[in-house]
Amino acid sequence: GVSVFAVTPGTGELTLVETVPSDNPSFVAIHPNQNTLYVINEIADYEGAEAGSLEAYAIDNETGKLTLLNRQAVGSIPAHLAVDPTGSYVVVGNYVGASFQVLPIADDGSLEPVSNEVTLTGSGPNTERQEAPHPHAVVFDPAGRYIATADLGTDTVQIFQLNEGELTSVHAWSMAPGSGPRHVAFHPNGTVLYVI
Repeated sequence: GVSVFAVTPGTGELTLVETVPSDNPSFVAIHPNQNTLYVINEIADYEGAEAGSLEAYAIDNETGKLTLLNRQAVGSIPAHLAVDPTGSYVVVGNYVGASFQVLPIADDGSLEPVSNEVTLTGSGPNTERQEAPHPHAVVFDPAGRYIATADLGTDTVQIFQLNEGELTSVHAWSMAPGSGPRHVAFHPNGTVLYVI
């Protein structure tokens, strides 16, 4: 499930507020207006299909409690998500689905179905873990203009732009064969990208 904690100012003490049932949640992100929480369900069987899912929850600003708004299908075994700085879209990296997907955000914070998808191809030298692309991370740069991604399966770090809900590839780097990049992070000044 998804657990919500209250943080005591000054001491940092955590107090459990609630745990909301959720189907194998693995990563979360908050809308820029702080009113909605998005949760990845790292599954491959949503509604009987080979799909994962993404949930949207309204956040009660007084109590912190969550109310499920809706749930949408995404690619199989989604690994990571990012909310664009304008609060208009969620971008998801699907580990087994070998894709990056875009879901529009409605005015109430709920999710609309996938509207754009970039499907990847290729493999890496480690036949046990790199038999196919395995997108593992999606991160917006500090200015919100670009998205850095890590693909463990093809040893690739790629940069996209999100324009009116569509992902466009800007650049890609081939990492050391077999290195399996997992996560990326921008320096706050936006001029350096770190890759694990």
